[in-house]
Amino acid sequence: MIHLKQLKTSSFIFTIIIFFLIIDAIGYKILYNNTISSHEKETKILFYEIQNETTKLLTNLSYNYELQKDNLHQKHQEVLTYLRTHSYDDPLDNIYDSINNQGVGGG
Repeated sequence: MIHLKQLKTSSFIFTIIIFFLIIDAIGYKILYNNTISSHEKETKILFYEIQNETTKLLTNLSYNYELQKDNLHQKHQEVLTYLRTHSYDDPLDNIYDSINNQGVGGG
């Protein structure tokens, strides 16, 4: 009789342990899937934020280029003219000063 009682107690404890192990495994699987899903959602949100900011930046850059295109083309021609008459080894500061003084001072 004592042997049977011990068997029932050990079987009960074993059943409870198995039950908790199953619950832990299910909980782990749910948490793991939730973490993966959360990471994917955060990655998508970050991707769309970067895409949105990049689109804004490129739109702004394109607009500013359109506003300054003629001026940039004129400065480019001035640099080419300067390089035809001067050495290509001149420091960039000299080229910058010459082009900007020529544009402002007229010569």
